[in-house]
Amino acid sequence: MGLREPKGRNDHPRILDYHRSVSSWLYKHRPVAPYCASFVYYVYKSAGVKVTKVPNPARAREWFLVSSRTVMTQQTLRGNRRMMAMPQKGDVVGYYFQKGLNAISHIEILERVDLEEGYLYAIGANTSGSQAYNTVNRDGDGVYYVRRSIKSFYKIANVLSP
Repeated sequence: MGLREPKGRNDHPRILDYHRSVSSWLYKHRPVAPYCASFVYYVYKSAGVKVTKVPNPARAREWFLVSSRTVMTQQTLRGNRRMMAMPQKGDVVGYYFQKGLNAISHIEILERVDLEEGYLYAIGANTSGSQAYNTVNRDGDGVYYVRRSIKSFYKIANVLSP
């Protein structure tokens, strides 16, 4: 999607632009912090979308604090799918890296969900494009369009509607 870290250490110059969109402190912080959430904020801000009710947009879990914004969870997938509201393009997808930690630590922008196929498609930063269909790689090396198993996400939220 246009960004690949030369050494895989959050070392592409554009990553600083993502952080700068969130705060000047984060832009200056070294070593460079993980940037998946800053990327999401940067994309929305660049598109003219005003993100509200996300206290710290550089932290993935803070995009999911408002429960009324939740569109889909693994639990809703186990219910009656005919009655389920489907996520929309532009919603955010949150992932847990380790079960039991009870914290979303990675975020991506949803392109679509295909329940029949069993995959979701998203744009993610600070992730990996290889093997994206069956894993979420915390030590990623760029920005990728990914296909992930529908079982891999924790929560999908609509942050675009008020």
